Amino acid sequence: MAKYSAKFSCGHTETVELYGPEKDRSRKLAWMAGKVCSACYKADQSARAAEAVDAAGELPALKGSDKQIAWATTIRAGIAADLGAQRAAIAAIAPKVAGNAEAEAGIAAAYAAMDAALAQTSAAWWIDNRTTGRVAVAALTDNANARALITRSLKA
Repeated sequence: MAKYSAKFSCGHTETVELYGPEKDRSRKLAWMAGKVCSACYKADQSARAAEAVDAAGELPALKGSDKQIAWATTIRAGIAADLGAQRAAIAAIAPKVAGNAEAEAGIAAAYAAMDAALAQTSAAWWIDNRTTGRVAVAALTDNANARALITRSLKA
């Protein structure tokens, strides 16, 4: 085991621990020179996920500083993906509660709260609610059934 300073194609340098024979270490360092560093890789993946969600969902542009918008876009992408999965789970159970006015009202309120959350344009709102996710979305409705549908893991 030895620590090396690896220079990446993005221009960044990281200290890496490499194991094995010297020839394998040299080969690994050469391979790393053609790749981007871990921070750039993570940033690229987050940006791609955010772009995919924005493009697919046509979400409104965020307002705030450039740094806030960049961070909030990543946060919103994660929460939007989670809400999409939850919306699908709710849609799967909707036929089972057809005819129950209270349950149907809860489903409608849950959808409305999810839509209201995704319509948020304040980068600060997304940053402030980054750790609460679905709970923050559930707080946008007064309907107890909707809050339960949004926050609980559902099985169809």
